[in-house]
Amino acid sequence: TSLDHEYLFSFDIKTEVRIEAEEIRTRNEAIVEIRPHQPKSLEWFLRAGYRLENFFCLIVGTSLRVESIALKVGAETGWCRRQIRGSNKELRHEVTVRPTSAQLAHSMALWLDLPHEFDSFEKLLYTIREGNGSVRTRFLSLANAIEGFHRLTTPTTSNRHINFTKRIQELISRLSVSFAVRLLGDAIAFEASLRATRDYLTHPGLPIQSTILIDDLDMFVFTNKCEALLRFLVLLHVGLDESVISEPVYRQSRLWS
Repeated sequence: TSLDHEYLFSFDIKTEVRIEAEEIRTRNEAIVEIRPHQPKSLEWFLRAGYRLENFFCLIVGTSLRVESIALKVGAETGWCRRQIRGSNKELRHEVTVRPTSAQLAHSMALWLDLPHEFDSFEKLLYTIREGNGSVRTRFLSLANAIEGFHRLTTPTTSNRHINFTKRIQELISRLSVSFAVRLLGDAIAFEASLRATRDYLTHPGLPIQSTILIDDLDMFVFTNKCEALLRFLVLLHVGLDESVISEPVYRQSRLWS
């Protein structure tokens, strides 16, 4: 797919069929080819592989990994050995975002063009996705990621005087009113619970308020909403339309409700 950006992308599916005893097994492997219009270093291609792994995890709504990276120059192909990180988890079709090829390529190019300030944010996304910690640890990681995402996507001049409440309110305003209500319920109550619970967990000794999530099950359900919200905001930021993202994100937020 040709773009106005500095990359050319192509997508393909490689199908492997195996006959074992009386069973026929198939394995599909997605292949993404990147052809920059200008020469890039080996380090750039390896980094792009890891970054596209993060991108496609957002697209499918679960964890997957890049299994190999190959570099082609003319008729020559060189395979890069890489440490396998993360894991492939079962794909759920109902939570997978399905843009057109052109929309996907445009979004991928915007993702690759994100400034280096997003590097630590991407690492935090990876930690949230692969982490096996307690529900409280996951909640706090998501609260930090949501706040950090607002910092990264807000002009520097207005960043220093914004408190947590205003950051969350501004992020929620990026959703249509109808989808915000569907995903989060009462936006004011959502922000109050997010802020109060975060403060309670990070500042021992604070009095318990009605907006604080104490029960682990309540916190688990709420944390899933936070993860869905963050996924929606990131995909929106890299050029995908709400009409493409909203239904899979909503379904993800309700998987274990």
